[in-house]
Amino acid sequence: MKESIQVTTIAQIESVDLSVLLWLNNLIEKSAIIREVFLVCDGLFTIPPEDNNFLKNIKIITKQGEFLDEYGYNCSDDILVIQPLISITNDAVHIARMMAYDRSEIGAVSPVCYDGCAEYFPEKFWGISDYITAESGIITTHFLYLKAEAIIPLRSRLKFTDFAPAFIDKLLEDMIVFGYKCIVCDNLIIKAHQSSPLLKQADFYQNIELQIKIHNGRRNILYVIQADFRPDSSNNIGGTQLHVKDLVSAARLEYNVFVAVRNNEFLQVTAYLPNDTLTFEFNIGTSCKHPEYYNAKQFNAFESILKGFQIDLLHVHHTYSLASDVVVIAKKLGIPVILTLHDFYYMCPTIKMFDKNNQCCIGKDRDDICRDCLKYVMDINPEIAYLEHWREHSNKILSMCDVLLTPSQNAKRIIGDYFPDIYEKIRVIEHGYDGVYGTLEKSNATDESIDFKCNIEKINKSDGYCISVEGWAYIEGQDNSAARILLEAIDSKDCAIYIPTFRYERQDVARGDKRYLKSGFQGYIPRYDLLDGEIKVRPMVELDGKRYSTSDYQHIHYHSSTDSNLNVAFIGGLNRAKGSNEIFNIITQGPADVNWFIFGGIDEPKLVNLKRKNLVKTNFYQREELQAYLDLHRIDVICILSLWPETFCYTLSEAIAYQRPVIVTDIGALGERTKSMGCGWTVSLDNIAESVLDIIERIKNKGEEFTIMKKAVMQLQVRSLEEMNMDYSKLYNSMVKSVRSIWNYNSKLVYYSWQKPKQGCNTETSRQISPEEYESYIVQLEQEVKHIKTSRSYKIAQLLSKIWSKFDFLNRIRG
Repeated sequence: MKESIQVTTIAQIESVDLSVLLWLNNLIEKSAIIREVFLVCDGLFTIPPEDNNFLKNIKIITKQGEFLDEYGYNCSDDILVIQPLISITNDAVHIARMMAYDRSEIGAVSPVCYDGCAEYFPEKFWGISDYITAESGIITTHFLYLKAEAIIPLRSRLKFTDFAPAFIDKLLEDMIVFGYKCIVCDNLIIKAHQSSPLLKQADFYQNIELQIKIHNGRRNILYVIQADFRPDSSNNIGGTQLHVKDLVSAARLEYNVFVAVRNNEFLQVTAYLPNDTLTFEFNIGTSCKHPEYYNAKQFNAFESILKGFQIDLLHVHHTYSLASDVVVIAKKLGIPVILTLHDFYYMCPTIKMFDKNNQCCIGKDRDDICRDCLKYVMDINPEIAYLEHWREHSNKILSMCDVLLTPSQNAKRIIGDYFPDIYEKIRVIEHGYDGVYGTLEKSNATDESIDFKCNIEKINKSDGYCISVEGWAYIEGQDNSAARILLEAIDSKDCAIYIPTFRYERQDVARGDKRYLKSGFQGYIPRYDLLDGEIKVRPMVELDGKRYSTSDYQHIHYHSSTDSNLNVAFIGGLNRAKGSNEIFNIITQGPADVNWFIFGGIDEPKLVNLKRKNLVKTNFYQREELQAYLDLHRIDVICILSLWPETFCYTLSEAIAYQRPVIVTDIGALGERTKSMGCGWTVSLDNIAESVLDIIERIKNKGEEFTIMKKAVMQLQVRSLEEMNMDYSKLYNSMVKSVRSIWNYNSKLVYYSWQKPKQGCNTETSRQISPEEYESYIVQLEQEVKHIKTSRSYKIAQLLSKIWSKFDFLNRIRG
């Protein structure tokens, strides 16, 4: 850059008052490179101060057709065209000159303009663009820096009118002919109205809008979690996900909240802002077969996130499928770190301390057994001391955290036994839970006028204790991904009940349109509440609090149950660690005068395949639907039979919130909480099925023992979300630094990671299918194939196929 070059400024304004003169005088004083200012105006309508030097470097030009050289313009000077009274920084002119001489082809520099209407305007943006080349006609005339060498060849003599807003486009077009470019540079930002709609659509302007949404003056919290709670995430109903969802709902009122989770090869970040929910994706590659200690791609992504979103507090909830880089980077940046231990992942990467023989192995470590188990579960070479190194690394990461949290004293004791060095860091904050009540009550407004598509394909009256209804339904033209499907059943007296259903994917219905992908449903009409005789049924779609349906009903003959049998439910996702094998034994060995219900997904093939007249399996459910399931099917008792020491157990809180006594295994927080609240019966792990059936035999007639326990449960209240969130608010406020650190960051990278909503397109992200769901889907498909092969139609088709094959063979011989 030529340091000796000075700048002549052309300021254009119609009416000049004292404020304009003061502003120009200040501009000259702050910028040592401005030689003089030509103030082009209609006239001077103010009396300047009695200071001989006040207008020393300001020349008033009232005739725009005059030539610059007639007023002493030095043709070696660069020219700054400026609109007086705009808001610019003291070094704006110097920055513009530096940018102009950064590359020889740059002839003019225009800043990024923003109208300044936002309440909070960031002081600086970093890396929004790499000098955007602007076409003439879409730059701003509020501030335009022109190099002398780029404009001297354009005119034999320059007039003031050449720089007027109406004519400067022509000047710049001629400049481009000589090979010079006009750039818009994000290192220079001014608060001024940008009139060009074309430029408003440019990436750097959209990035400014994005940055202002993110950097809105609030403090920022980042949550890291192993699976998302978003409706478009498949594995969204686990305890950790639900807990983070509750935290986000409360923290969002005070902070900007960012939630990071692996989504296939991306680190997906959802930003929960005051008035927006935005999604970002950072490429981190596919997940490793084994847990990673460090990963360069993840390191870079988390560094971009922590700096780009100016994170003030990091709260890690799980790093399964992620490396530990986020904690390391946060500590290097001086960001406070909280880590919640929701399970035993840092003790053993199998997560639950549940060995290959389905036995809890806490406190039973044996090197040979652990190596064998890790080989069986994770295919880790048994010749290496993996677990020893894993715990050393975990201890290192946990020691770096400022605060460690567990949701129960039981979990703190267990983790403290394995990591005594960090025991004093562990605090207990029990989860809160608010029951979700009355969500399926009758709606007074059901819209039947829109384009609602549905089909009831199968009604099965022999599928267990209840009538099963299957089909598909969706609202055409709308994104149904966050909707839920209900069944409305009405008897002859117009008594109506509303039944939640399990939604599943129907590729044949969606036909490539993801808006309708989860349109399949299956629901179970309970044997209570409706009168005997004919009932009418129709599916409904509930979206954004409104219900939509068709005016057409399917008619079904219905028989109401009069039995007073004990109704026992198993709730939540069921796998080996959750006692699925024991549940199978209980149902198959249990009395026939007890009705069994499974509300939740099943990862146990023999339990999926199990059929009984007194058994209903509804599959996955949403948290807000549980009360409806329990009430519609008149559930008396809930069984929760975990074989590992859960650190909290949300299903226990749900049971108490909906006033159902429980039968639980006496292990971990589950047994500890049940005994302390007196909300049910506990059984030893030694003989679960026999012990549970013994209790059921005692209470199945709903006598005194059951009645006493039922009354006790009805007096209980679980810890509320408000109480929990108050504890977290106090903790967060105590840890967020009063003076925040500001880091330089590449906002261009953040901008291009932003997943912009597309008009009329589905915004659903790629779904993460959990292993449990895969297993459940596979078992269901196997069952469907089995049913097809045993059907009469299939056998007839096979017979016809054989006949046709013989006929075709004879024809070929004769031919």
